[in-house]
Amino acid sequence: MSAPAPTETELDGDRLDPGGIQAGTTAQLLSERQAIDASCKVPVLLFIGSSVFWLMVGTILALLAYFKPLAHIGHMPHWAEDADAAERLA
Repeated sequence: MSAPAPTETELDGDRLDPGGIQAGTTAQLLSERQAIDASCKVPVLLFIGSSVFWLMVGTILALLAYFKPLAHIGHMPHWAEDADAAERLA
């Protein structure tokens, strides 16, 4: 973790730009931020990918749980085979 940017009072007065921040500090902070962004790319993508994966697994399990009791509906005999398969999987 890096130290916070120096304040105007912490810097030598003749090295300040009109904005109150040392000229080299802005470029340094930008390059540091780019390095942090690059290093966090893979963990963030893994986190999002894992979330989507588990969302899909939950959706599939919910569909199986929905189809499970459909085998006992008298006017829908064509669901019996799918409901039996869902019951075995869930």
